[in-house]
Formats: sequence, C-alpha cells, structure tokens
Amino acid sequence: MTRLLVGPFNRVEGDLEVTLDVADGRVASAHVNAPMYRGFEQILRGREPHDALVYVPRICGICSVSQSVAAARALADLGGITMPANGQHVTNVILATENLADHLTHFYLFFMPDFVRPVYASRPWHAEAVRRFTPQTGEQVRAAIAARQRWFTLLGT
Repeated sequence: MTRLLVGPFNRVEGDLEVTLDVADGRVASAHVNAPMYRGFEQILRGREPHDALVYVPRICGICSVSQSVAAARALADLGGITMPANGQHVTNVILATENLADHLTHFYLFFMPDFVRPVYASRPWHAEAVRRFTPQTGEQVRAAIAARQRWFTLLGT
C-alpha cells in the first residue's frame, strides 16, 4: 500500500490536506484534514443565544447565508420550533442562490487565477488565462463579480 499526502490546498478557510492510501492502483481510503485552528467555536461562549444570528454569518465571507441558516436552525431546535413547509422551501431557494454565487466565486476568483501565475507562462494558453482570469482586472473575473452581485441582490444583500 502507498500513502500519498495531497496538499496542502490553500483555501479561504485554511489549508486542506488529503491523505490517500492506494492499493493495487485504487484508492483504498481517503482522509481529509483541515489542520488550521481558527477558534470560531469560542466566539459565542458567554453570549446570548440570539447573538449567533449576528456573529455566525460573519465567520465566512463566502458562505455567510449558509452559516446564518445553520444558526437559525440551531436556535429553532433549541426552542422546539418546527419550520413550516413553505419556510423550508424559501430557505432552500435562498441556499441554492448562495450556492450558485459560490460557484462563481470558487471557480473565477479562487481557482482560475492560479493559472495566471508566471510558472505557467510557457504554456500556450497562458496569455488567454491572463486576459480572462487575472485578479481584479481579468475579463471573466469582472463578469463573475458582477454576476455574483446580481445573485446576492436576489437575497437583498
């Protein structure tokens, strides 16, 4: 069996490592580890429960809506409140909207800019990548930021 450590992958929320155990050319097991401790678990200690609705959405600038929904669900569970079916439907639409915006964020703002680095300058596609995906100025980056903003306008944010 061979053990491969893949990563660390630089992520918004900290590094991510993937360990793969490979046997006979197939992955026998995979383990994911996020080794960076950020301490968010400590923020709400000693605070009023409803403070979670203010603090938790600010934990992540990418998935703030998901964090907010998680906090609201935790408070509902604490209070023994069951969400009506229409409320669940609306929540799902809101989460789907954030998810669509997040796809733009991850692909155009986090993943593709890696390909404009000088290490790829000898590749035939590099000039096109630079034109389209350079942070802040790339044609597709600017379009993705505008589209992302339109998605969040649907949510009133």
